[in-house]
Amino acid sequence: MPKSFLCIPIDDSMKDPAFKRLFDEFRDIPTEEWEEKIRADLKGADYRKKLVWNPEEGIHVNPYYREEDLRNLEYLRQAGSLKKPGTAPNSWLICQDVELKNDAGESNRRIREALKGGAQSVRFLAGDSWKPDPEQLDLLLDGISLGDTEVSFKGSMYADLLYDNLVKLALQRGTDPSFLGGGLGADPIGTMALTDIPIASLENLGTLVKKVLRRSPSLRVIP
Repeated sequence: MPKSFLCIPIDDSMKDPAFKRLFDEFRDIPTEEWEEKIRADLKGADYRKKLVWNPEEGIHVNPYYREEDLRNLEYLRQAGSLKKPGTAPNSWLICQDVELKNDAGESNRRIREALKGGAQSVRFLAGDSWKPDPEQLDLLLDGISLGDTEVSFKGSMYADLLYDNLVKLALQRGTDPSFLGGGLGADPIGTMALTDIPIASLENLGTLVKKVLRRSPSLRVIP
C-alpha cells in the first residue's frame, strides 16, 4: 500500500506543458485496484479493524476518500464554496478580536484599523469585571456603523444591560435596533463551570432571549 501521495489540483487553466508531461506519466487508478492492493498488503487482517477509525461520535472514518464519495451527498449540492460559486452563498465574516481594557479609546483605534484593513465584524473579549457603561460603550463604538458592522462580546456578565445600552446607542445614532447584528456573549453555564458561581436565573435569560429575538433578530444572546 502506498505510504505517501502526490496531490496537485488540476483544472483546465493548467496549460503549462510541464504539467501535461507530469500527468502523462500517471494513469487513472480505479478504486477497485486501490482496494485490491490494500487488502493484499493487509495479508488477511481485518480491513475495518485495521484501517477504519471509529470515534466515540459513531462516525466511521475510512482510510481514504475519493471524488466519487462526494457524488451522492445531497447537502453538498446546496453548500457554498470558498473556491467555486455555489447555489447558497457563504456567510463567513472576517472577525477581529479586541481585548477590552481600561482604555476604550485605544480599543476603538484598534477596531478602526481592523475594519480599514478588511475586517467585517468585531468581537470584544470582556473580563468578568467589565460593565457596559453607556459613555464607555459610545466611545468604544465611535465611528462604527452599528447597522453595517457585526459587533459581538465574549465574557460579558451583564448581557441584559449591554443590550439595553446598545439599543439606546443605536437609536441615538439613527439606527433601527432591528439592524443590530453580532452577539451579547451571555454564557451562564460556561461561567458557572469556570467559576463555580451558580446560575442566578435561567428564566431571566429566557426573557432576554425573547426580547432580543423580537426586536433585534440578527443579534444572538448566547454564543
